[in-house]
Amino acid sequence: MVDTCTCPVCGASFPCTNCSQTSTVDVTPVQVQPAETLADFEVWVDVYQGNTGTDYKVLAQNGVAGIIAKAGYGYNNAGSRGSAKDKQFKYNIEQTLKYGMKAASYWWNHPTEDWNRQVNTYLDQIKGMPLSFAAVDIEQAEGYVWVLNKKKTNYIWARATLSSTQISAAGSYMCELLDKALNIPIAVYTSTWFISGNSPKIAEWLPKYWTWLASYPSSHIYTCDKKEAEAKGFTYCATWQEYFSKYAPKPTQIIALPRGISKWKLWQFSGDRVKLPGSQSYMDLNWFRKK
Repeated sequence: MVDTCTCPVCGASFPCTNCSQTSTVDVTPVQVQPAETLADFEVWVDVYQGNTGTDYKVLAQNGVAGIIAKAGYGYNNAGSRGSAKDKQFKYNIEQTLKYGMKAASYWWNHPTEDWNRQVNTYLDQIKGMPLSFAAVDIEQAEGYVWVLNKKKTNYIWARATLSSTQISAAGSYMCELLDKALNIPIAVYTSTWFISGNSPKIAEWLPKYWTWLASYPSSHIYTCDKKEAEAKGFTYCATWQEYFSKYAPKPTQIIALPRGISKWKLWQFSGDRVKLPGSQSYMDLNWFRKK
């Protein structure tokens, strides 16, 4: 009769003719993680001042757990620089909390706008707000800078693609200062393709923060407006329940991640292509991983 012994890795028993021998290999048992289910995720919606007419009560009634409101943005338009607050931010946060949803904020980072001014304006906008986290949106790849003219005789103020170093440094600087000033998690909104195509250096520090990843598996447009669907050829989706049961991607599916990231914390999956009850404009929907 063949003896059995226990595998030092997985604990399984298997036929072995040398069970009396002691293993000289120090092996740590594998900890098998339970598979994630829909219960491990929440639906969040991100909004800005362009999303007018949002009924937060309806969103809450349909299972939206949280709202990420745009606090403001840095800008550089033909040399006119500044940091502007989103005009609807405070209203969006007030309505979010009024109907029992969690609140968070984000700021559009512009690498060529004064970095300190962006941080200070952001902090001033969210001061005193009971936020779950604060995010920095990193997706600006161009800006007005001094560049040589075609004849290479002098410098001119012109729009140009920014360097990987500048994009990365601007985002990292803002995240570091926010992390020191706030007692809440910091998230970075970006995409795998943006990092690989515009600023690979972001991958060097991204793992320090929550990753809020933009990745759109479908280009279809869904609307609860039947007339609009018929006129424009969109997919008619009358309810939130119908959208999530038939069309929304499952949060457990695999998507491409930036180098060094094993899991996303938030996944923006709709790409501003979904209009459901409670909104008069197309929304960005997100999966939020609870753990």
